[in-house]
Amino acid sequence: MKAYKQYLDELDLIVSITDAGTALREKALSVPQRLVACVDMEPEKAQFLYGILYELLGKLGGK
Repeated sequence: MKAYKQYLDELDLIVSITDAGTALREKALSVPQRLVACVDMEPEKAQFLYGILYELLGKLGGK
């Protein structure tokens, strides 16, 4: 993430995601699928976990 001051108002701060940040987010999106693949559990429980993890990712991503 990079931040820089906007010169129109010293209180404004503009933040943008870098290419590395975008790549990291894309990599993190596969975590729930990889986790479920490694854990031996009933399909219903795995689907529930998958949904919760994506909900968490959405909230962390500001969606």
